[in-house]
Amino acid sequence: VVIWAPEETDKMYPFPNQHSCARQSMVHVDNPDLVAHPRYKLTHPLRTVLQPGDFIFLPAGWWHHLRSVSHLSTSVAWWHDTL
Repeated sequence: VVIWAPEETDKMYPFPNQHSCARQSMVHVDNPDLVAHPRYKLTHPLRTVLQPGDFIFLPAGWWHHLRSVSHLSTSVAWWHDTL
């Protein structure tokens, strides 16, 4: 799991709100193009590995990248407008 604080948003190159990929980053985290996305190298990602039975809660606005090292995982997302 890799997460970035909401304050990193300008360095994550989000797609425009009207885009079908809104709320996602244009940066390919596993192989970032630092010519196209130079501010990404200034981010401060937090990394961890979850073990069986672990879970992670991400408050609204936190960027995240998840990859399963096995073929089995579950993800649940609740999209909502913040108050």
